[in-house]
Amino acid sequence: MQHQQWCKMNLYLHAFTPLCRLPFRVRDILALSMLALYWAAFVTASPASMQKSLVDDAYIFQRVVDNFWDGHGLTYNYDAMVNPITSPFYAFILAGAKVFPCAAPATISFVYLSGLIALGAGIYFGIRQYNRLLALTMAIFVSSASVPIRSWGMETSTFMACIVFSILAYTHGRYLTAGMFCAFTALSRPEGIALIGVLAGAHLLTERKLLWGMLTVFAATLTPWLLYSWATYGHIVPSSVSVKAIQHTIGWWRKQPSWLNFFLNQPLIPWVSYPLAALGVFQAYRDFMNGHRFLLLIMAFGAIQVAAYSLLDAPVGYFWYLAPGNMALDIAIVLGAFTLGQSIFGLFEANKALHVSAVIRAAFISVMVLVYMTKFAAAPFSRLKPYRLGSEYRAAGEWIEQNTPGDFVVAATEIGYIGYFSKRRIRDIHGLLHPEALPSLQKEEWDWWFKSNPPQVIVMHSPPWKGEPSGLPDWQSHSLQQFRDQYRRIISFRQVAVYQRQSTISD
Repeated sequence: MQHQQWCKMNLYLHAFTPLCRLPFRVRDILALSMLALYWAAFVTASPASMQKSLVDDAYIFQRVVDNFWDGHGLTYNYDAMVNPITSPFYAFILAGAKVFPCAAPATISFVYLSGLIALGAGIYFGIRQYNRLLALTMAIFVSSASVPIRSWGMETSTFMACIVFSILAYTHGRYLTAGMFCAFTALSRPEGIALIGVLAGAHLLTERKLLWGMLTVFAATLTPWLLYSWATYGHIVPSSVSVKAIQHTIGWWRKQPSWLNFFLNQPLIPWVSYPLAALGVFQAYRDFMNGHRFLLLIMAFGAIQVAAYSLLDAPVGYFWYLAPGNMALDIAIVLGAFTLGQSIFGLFEANKALHVSAVIRAAFISVMVLVYMTKFAAAPFSRLKPYRLGSEYRAAGEWIEQNTPGDFVVAATEIGYIGYFSKRRIRDIHGLLHPEALPSLQKEEWDWWFKSNPPQVIVMHSPPWKGEPSGLPDWQSHSLQQFRDQYRRIISFRQVAVYQRQSTISD
């Protein structure tokens, strides 16, 4: 009887009234089985691609985890206590996964895939009271959109799953659990700290009181890492955040489009996508006012994240920053499309000749939504593709590991693959590992890493990337001449070459 009342209360539930006779648990098991089958097919279709698709930063996490297991703490270069990661929670998950006897690429892929499945399951349980087919459609689409797939191996899937489970716990009245997951969200990415404000603000707005228990659990879960970070590194903000905060004002990042424009220009047919999204936001707001808060809270956090990154004019090269905003936009578009589809089919009800069953109607709308989202929405489906230059980076790193002494320092612009496979100390040309580089980078002195103590090995691109030795104005003439006089190219891997200081080369 209670479920039948839900069917009458919500616009979407009547599409599944023929299935109301099935127990709740059976319907959930069927839906989650379909989600599992989808991901099983995904894994079966691309087992090798998963490991080749790992983003460069995934190996930064893995190297930090290896150092942690070896007793050096959460650091990238074991002899330099610098916080290199923006997601300690993801690093701890990877550290736990090392108990399984698998190679690093397989372990990272398994952890990342688990995050995507958890994300899909959280989306499903958050909106199953609307319509289980709608919930399954959203679960599949959001968890397999292009940004999460392109971010393979990053903290993205964990971050998105934590957002969803925080809101899911809150909307089910599990406020202490919500506080814990909000802390996990903040430990997954720095902007995740805003989620506790979204939930506390929503509760204060609707219930006129603060959830002190949720706030206390949040603080108790987050504080140990903040204290550890302060005691170990001397600050609570990762050094990479300080550098990325100024990147939009320097180098080639300055020529990139604004973050807001980049975000808004993602839909391929904006004149369809944005009206659908507006309809979805309106429907989510109506549901929020009726006590069903899950969808609007996800949209609210996504909107706040987009607004914050736009005000900060964040560099757009880090595409995984788009994930929370895209999740909110995608959900709004799907919800808007379902709302519109149900309204159109509702016009047919008076004409018995055009009447179709509720299940067929819901299935048709789901298929149309998936087709549209796949081709034209903010984050179309994406298949796994090898990471750019990943194979060359790995080959260069392995060559360095096999052909150079263990105490050599290697300079590179992308340090994930190079650092992990070379097993050498790394000097990050873009300064993300080196707090001392910030003043030089602000002055655009791109040879900062070379002037004081030239490394034994340099990994370069062809043509050179920003910060690498080149004849452009990036480098001072005496530094460039020193590089030309003292270094020799030893080996090339298509677009990547290894240069070694001549005084260190054995004849």
